[in-house]
Amino acid sequence: MELFYDFKGGDPASKAAEIDDLIEGVGLVEKRNDLGQSLSGGQKRKLSAALAFCGGSKLIIMDEPTSSLDISARR
Repeated sequence: MELFYDFKGGDPASKAAEIDDLIEGVGLVEKRNDLGQSLSGGQKRKLSAALAFCGGSKLIIMDEPTSSLDISARR
């Protein structure tokens, strides 16, 4: 996530706090240090959503962001 944050030009002073908030917000705290390839399909979808939001994005367009997520994650 740090790489995407840097690519998107986010504020370096708030980088760590924003990434922590995003990881907690999508429910991937226990997978924080895992590689993306080791995540399940739903977890990869959550990671993709977090990557879209990182770096202070002004506009995000998502097509069916909750497909392939479990029922509790859709809320």
